[in-house]
Amino acid sequence: REELRAESIKEAILTLSTGKNNFEVFSHPCPFKEGDIISSPLSSFDTENIMRTPPQETYIISTGDAFENKIVAKVIDVKIPLVCVGNIAIELGSRLPGDILEGEYIEFTSGRLDTTD
Repeated sequence: REELRAESIKEAILTLSTGKNNFEVFSHPCPFKEGDIISSPLSSFDTENIMRTPPQETYIISTGDAFENKIVAKVIDVKIPLVCVGNIAIELGSRLPGDILEGEYIEFTSGRLDTTD
């Protein structure tokens, strides 16, 4: 029944991959099918604990609390703000601290990642 209800309202929990690890995102309405490539940025909600970190390999790791993830990303655009983890772009739900510049790396927690399509 839950599957039928979720299908009728077009919402889904999607498993995405950074190429190194998998993580889940919420999608509503969900236009995707299994195997689709999501090219538009994800949206981060309840973005917290944003801090600069030394350049390193980027990642998205589930913390085990529902949709919460710990993320290390490269800053692409400070105005939007937009970051990337590999080829996955993420639009943050809050502003970056004023001293963080494009090209730098940050780490933060995200309460939930959503698709924007």
